Amino acid sequence: MSKARSSPVAGKLVTALVSLWFASTCHATGQHLIWNDATEGGTNHTYSDLARLIRWQHHMGDWFDRLDQAQGKVPYGLIKVPDKDRRQFLEADITDLARQWLSEPDSNQGILLKGTPGSPGVVDFISREGSVSLLPVLSLTTTEGKVFYAEPSADTYITSSTRKSLGTRAYIKAGGGNHALLHFPLPDIKPEHVENAILTLNTTERQFGSSELGIYRIATQPHSQVEEGIAKSYPYDLGIEKHPAVIYAEKFENAGWQKAWRNLRAPNGVPTVESDAENRFSPLSGRALKINFTPAQNTAVSAQIYLKQLLGYEPTELYFRYYLRLGDNWNSNRGGGKLPGFGGTYGRAGWGGREVDGHNGWSARGAFMDSTQLFGSLLTPIGSYLYHLDSGSAYGDQRSWGSTESALTNNRWYAIEQYLRLNTLGSADGELKAWIDGRLVADYQGLSFRSTDALKIESIWVDFYHGGTAKPATAQSIYIDNLVISSEYIGPTKKTHN
Repeated sequence: MSKARSSPVAGKLVTALVSLWFASTCHATGQHLIWNDATEGGTNHTYSDLARLIRWQHHMGDWFDRLDQAQGKVPYGLIKVPDKDRRQFLEADITDLARQWLSEPDSNQGILLKGTPGSPGVVDFISREGSVSLLPVLSLTTTEGKVFYAEPSADTYITSSTRKSLGTRAYIKAGGGNHALLHFPLPDIKPEHVENAILTLNTTERQFGSSELGIYRIATQPHSQVEEGIAKSYPYDLGIEKHPAVIYAEKFENAGWQKAWRNLRAPNGVPTVESDAENRFSPLSGRALKINFTPAQNTAVSAQIYLKQLLGYEPTELYFRYYLRLGDNWNSNRGGGKLPGFGGTYGRAGWGGREVDGHNGWSARGAFMDSTQLFGSLLTPIGSYLYHLDSGSAYGDQRSWGSTESALTNNRWYAIEQYLRLNTLGSADGELKAWIDGRLVADYQGLSFRSTDALKIESIWVDFYHGGTAKPATAQSIYIDNLVISSEYIGPTKKTHN
């Protein structure tokens, strides 16, 4: 239960003690949060993190209650704010929640404050961008009598009335359909050593009706385990082509690597490189293929690896993995573009506004979106670009994979794997999965690509295309390596480095 005080003096005292803050002993946060309070790309009612294109599972946010129920109604604590139209200092005991966070550090996504049923009032609390003497504080007292104080590392509020990120305002609003979010870093102590954990908040000088606010735990995005596949037995993929499930493997070490690539277009060339210091390139293992984008055209590389040429037939399900590295000069800012994936266009439909009808073609390429500065890094979300029967557009259906793992940083190798199973005729049971570094980041089910058995998986479409229609603003580079096509899950190779 909260306690209201009429004087802000206590709040100033607590803030003074924050100068003894435990920054050196806190658990790191930053990119582990699924929401952010940035001015651009911050959280709103639909996206927990617009910069990384991570969506809430529920409108206005995801949370767990004290009973560990998703979207539950039993709060960890209550804050009651009387309508006094003056500044108020309030406390709430969240000891159980703090102990839970310390037991499972990855679960610390922060606090969500929202009005309880039948409490229509709205209250504005001073945020971390407001008065230094009145900002929110979390204090933890140990069983040994030691006290730790923390300021929020992020705070914001979301409302159904705007898509804008509101995280840089001097206040956070809660109640009346507004949900406030706060995150506090925690000290590295054992949960059983926590005697109590007290959340302190200061209101602004005016209240809008009396409020009762429930305290909930912001839900953690499911974090999948690394799945090992056939590549685990082949360090750096050496000899992986000998595995009976592998249909094709290419490490770009020797001349003639493009032997199986058809309709190859590369206006800016496709050199293989083992060094590129100017672009901070570091090899995965040996040479890699360098993909060059320039402002002169949209296409950097396009080619098909036809399955019938490799197998003698076209399959209906397939795994495809390659390693991807964004160069130091990478910065997508004109609407994104296409990455490698699966093709079944048969030269008729499934790209460039050529709408699919179940008989003329389909495609399931990868996609990249605009890059965004966040947490001190340039992040580029990736996903899928699908031409399927339920696209809802002649230009296909672009989907972000919407995971903390699927927002890529420059100068790092990532294992990108995709699995496609075409639908059986007459059913919408197609499936597309995606893994990054062996972690499942997307699983799209209920897809319908075809209405005839004549459409199968025609090719692996190695496509690096900027747009839409907009060309790159500057010269930019991507590197790929260790491309493998298989009938079984491949997984990341062993002993890789970044």
